[in-house]
Amino acid sequence: MTAAQGEAGELAHQLVIDYLVKGAILAAALMILLVGMALMWKKAGRKGRGHDR
Repeated sequence: MTAAQGEAGELAHQLVIDYLVKGAILAAALMILLVGMALMWKKAGRKGRGHDR
């Protein structure tokens, strides 16, 4: 294996790790958003709108 192939493999590895980290950050942000929306939905409720369910 030449030095260029080794560097290319290392670069590919770093890119994969980078995408995984960014994906994990995005997933965590979406979970926080969904939990926040669910809490606001529960707090706001449906009372006072004339719809009894």
